Amino acid sequence: MDITTSNIIITGASSGIGLATAKAAIYEGARVALVARREDRLNTLVAIAIGAIASLTS
Repeated sequence: MDITTSNIIITGASSGIGLATAKAAIYEGARVALVARREDRLNTLVAIAIGAIASLTS
């Protein structure tokens, strides 16, 4: 399924299923809004997302 034009909101994005879903959506090229209680883990995910975006656009 092509999700590159999708906007996805993911709650619980800092761990577990939310984290796995967020990573998968990011690597598939979806635009994601991430929601989580753990700011430190969310910041780690944001860094991963930035790296994934950079690798997709280079």
